[in-house]
Amino acid sequence: DIAVLLFLGVSLISRWNKKAVFAFLVVAPFFVWSQFILTIRSGELLFSEIAIALLYWARLASIFLLYPAGVLLLRTQEMKEFAKNAFVYTYITIISIGFLQFFLFPNLEGFGVGWDPHIQRMVGTWLDPNFLGAFVGLGLFPALLWMRSGKTFLLVVGLIALLLTKSRSTYIATAVAVLVCGFLS
Repeated sequence: DIAVLLFLGVSLISRWNKKAVFAFLVVAPFFVWSQFILTIRSGELLFSEIAIALLYWARLASIFLLYPAGVLLLRTQEMKEFAKNAFVYTYITIISIGFLQFFLFPNLEGFGVGWDPHIQRMVGTWLDPNFLGAFVGLGLFPALLWMRSGKTFLLVVGLIALLLTKSRSTYIATAVAVLVCGFLS
């Protein structure tokens, strides 16, 4: 929580630009509010419930940490090319693991108390079809842009993986991304 704000603050100070200011202004109020709510409600929750809430919060924080990490790490053209290739390989690997999960473990009922069963849904190793679907849907366009060959195959496989998540929020996010990319190009 505080680390995310500090990283965004350092990024803001080191690269004073509109994107950094916007990222900080969007993220900071959410993190402050969520910490406030967790603090005042922590007495009403069991330790296990607080731990689960913190894990969701840590996952979100790790996503927000990608921005300052990218600013700090991708300063040279060589690192940018390396990151593009690494993203494409990671994207293909995550989709492949998702297909393995879908065919080998199509029913996740009984994996634990409190977990969603996710019957006939692709969840990969993330055990969350919405999160996996967001990565597949929003990562499809950069992966296609940065791939050297096999773009049609990746498009078909990516869209099938997206459909197998059966996540309406993912479909909407991908549609919005397509519209935004269409308007920007």
